[in-house]
Amino acid sequence: AVILQKMGALHIKAGEQEKGRECFEEFMRIRKAKKKDKAEDYATALTIVGNTYAVEGNQDKAEDKWKGALKIYKQLGLGEDHPAVVRVSKNLQAGQGTLSGLRRSAQWFQRAAAGLSDEVN
Repeated sequence: AVILQKMGALHIKAGEQEKGRECFEEFMRIRKAKKKDKAEDYATALTIVGNTYAVEGNQDKAEDKWKGALKIYKQLGLGEDHPAVVRVSKNLQAGQGTLSGLRRSAQWFQRAAAGLSDEVN
């Protein structure tokens, strides 16, 4: 499953959002089948998939993924000041259905994609 994360990150870095998302979704499907869908790396994958949806303009799907990630982070006991929680919370606040929120999410995603390989190593 780890190779799917790395492949997904590479696709996203190359601007291939859909292919990257497919890799992360397959990673999540495998983790869920193995009952390992309450882990931080699963929540990170949800965040990344949400980011791809936001960039493509599908805010409803993006917010659904981000909310799922936030729920897992909180179940894991990560505090409001944890970087992953802050990132997802900002995505949700920025994406309150406004075009400017979507643009901020897309800009964040583009910046994050540059360092994505570090996050999944």
